[in-house]
Amino acid sequence: MNRTKYYCEVDKSKAVAEYLVEGGDRKLTINENPNLFITKLFGVALKVENFSEEGFKSVVTLELCDDDFINKKSSRGNLYVHKFSNDFYLNNRFAIITLEEDALGKSVLYGSYDNSQPKRIRVTNISFQSFDSPRFFLQQQFLGILNSPRNNLLSHSVEWDADDYELLIFGVGQGMCSLLRSKSLKNGLLFDIGAGTPVKRGFYLQARMRNDLLTEIQKLDDLRLILSHFDSDHYRILTWCTATQRKISIIYAPENVAKKPLFYSKNGIKSKVRFVSRLNIRAGRFQVEAFRTKPNRGSTENNDNELVTHIKKDSGKENYLFPGDYVYKKFRSDKQEPIKRLVRTIKFDFVVAPHHGDYQSASNLAAPKSKDISEVFFSAGDHLGYKHPTYASVIAHLNKGFNVICYNPSKDIVKVKSL
Repeated sequence: MNRTKYYCEVDKSKAVAEYLVEGGDRKLTINENPNLFITKLFGVALKVENFSEEGFKSVVTLELCDDDFINKKSSRGNLYVHKFSNDFYLNNRFAIITLEEDALGKSVLYGSYDNSQPKRIRVTNISFQSFDSPRFFLQQQFLGILNSPRNNLLSHSVEWDADDYELLIFGVGQGMCSLLRSKSLKNGLLFDIGAGTPVKRGFYLQARMRNDLLTEIQKLDDLRLILSHFDSDHYRILTWCTATQRKISIIYAPENVAKKPLFYSKNGIKSKVRFVSRLNIRAGRFQVEAFRTKPNRGSTENNDNELVTHIKKDSGKENYLFPGDYVYKKFRSDKQEPIKRLVRTIKFDFVVAPHHGDYQSASNLAAPKSKDISEVFFSAGDHLGYKHPTYASVIAHLNKGFNVICYNPSKDIVKVKSL
């Protein structure tokens, strides 16, 4: 048996499977059952040929059934994963996973940045390790790539001259994505490019879905991305779509994150990432300002270390807020005064609800400019574990005076709003 070791980190714990091994002829078929949950990981094969000075040549996604992960037993027949799982899910540990291809395997592996078909696999061993004292084969070469110097801009300004920019809001399931684009200049600026159930990789790759986002992107010659933070439901489409990867010239990401994810270190992606603390882009009638958060309690979690974006149209006559997963309460206690002002003094015409409309986004809300005219968009799918948007958040925004737009869960990527 050909066994390979993978360095793995969490994509999503108890995620909806994108692929399912079904019985009978044992073919891999696209999973349409939203009730099947797996543990989803990102991984890098620990092979010398997979390493280069520019990053990892291949990053993979592992969809592990419970027998291959949480119920995995030691050589003595004892359950042990549960002892480390909490730290692992919080990214305080990583895992070295040994696996082999198995025609009868119930778990799958596929390339995270290509359209490769999934392979059935079986996990033979899992070793959880701390970042403080890692010990694994090819450790120095691997960590040299992961921890190489970052391309920092800190503060960056851009000006694009055109009068036909339009801001498009998309429904992408349990994810977030919007696009500011010019038809005449054929350029665009993405605000996240994530997706999640019921929008799935298999349907996307096989073009078995309506895809308004890809239709718009294909019209452009140059594209940039403001990535709010390193949760995959904010960048997952980038790992699926090679056509979009080629279009994107620059990825702006939050500076000084505690741990750089495997997403960043993929060869071909790494060279495009610019870590910034502040970003200012003028695009016709739009002015885009992105600020690196400084959470009050010094949290290292992805959701607290973000680029939050404020968009002004017509010199501030209209204001839009794109907070990613940074909830309103944290705006008010943030150490950056420009971030505090966003919810203390500015009234908004349009807001994307923080963190897909979770319970924390039901308090300390930003203010609408015009009651029952200003809008809030809940970018949320049908994940049975998250149950976003929450009733509490929807009601709170209604009571505040926002007109609520909820994405109707669909496997399609649809344009739901133009600003």
